[in-house]
Amino acid sequence: MSRNESGALQEIQLSLDAVLELCHGPPRHDTLTLFSGGAPGVDAAFDAAMARFAPFGQCIHWSFAQHRDFATRPGGRVDVPDRVAAALCDPHLRAAATELRQHVPSSKNRQVLALFRRNVFQALWAEAMFAVTWEDLDATYPLRIGGGTKWAAQVYVNRFQPHGPEPAESCRLWLYEVNSAEWRKWDCSFMSWNRIEAPPALSENMKFAGIGTRTPPGHAVLAIQSLFREVGCGGSPCSAQTDTASRFELPGVWEQTAGPREVVRRWRPKQIAHAHRRGQSGRPDT
Repeated sequence: MSRNESGALQEIQLSLDAVLELCHGPPRHDTLTLFSGGAPGVDAAFDAAMARFAPFGQCIHWSFAQHRDFATRPGGRVDVPDRVAAALCDPHLRAAATELRQHVPSSKNRQVLALFRRNVFQALWAEAMFAVTWEDLDATYPLRIGGGTKWAAQVYVNRFQPHGPEPAESCRLWLYEVNSAEWRKWDCSFMSWNRIEAPPALSENMKFAGIGTRTPPGHAVLAIQSLFREVGCGGSPCSAQTDTASRFELPGVWEQTAGPREVVRRWRPKQIAHAHRRGQSGRPDT
């Protein structure tokens, strides 16, 4: 990549329209818009909910040429060239790595690095982010989100004070924690999660990111559908049938540990649980 070409990419890093044009993607519409990564699981569940409850909306599924397990509708797929993804996403990944106290995947692992860059695209222009995954009880970073979802969430959080220039009160990051089946909202001022009594809801013309685990339990899919209760059409999300959710419920493992007064059950993807028992590392749940 030439110096002029790299500079031009840096100049458009905050322009969604320019990036879509550069990637030959669909033009942006002033309507309810989902930013997805096209992954199986939560991404696919958000896409299915858009198709069912908000068919008037727009889905932008960030992807790349070698994306092997793209699982959402192909109409909104936007393949980002490697040079564009590297120029726009790698600085954000390095900043996120500092907060997460982890390392950015090596360029030798092109598939995983491409998945991480795709996560960045979900966060850059989203007005709100809904993460559906589990809390990592062993995490040493404030977000305490498990899997690859934490990278997208951290990039989003870094946009707001005290990390970035946007006002802290503008941060709208929600977590549906699949073990407790509860919604939480991120507080930038205290860098912590607050439990909320009323579940969040999408609003008209919101530009939002839907991201999370590849193996959501059925109640998590229902929580996703409930987000559409104030904007949906073609069937009420509140009356969604359990069989709809069961189509997305994938094999997982409930770990049960007994304490003096309580029982804690932790949801983990089946393949990662098996790898843990073998003393191996599982594939990132991105």
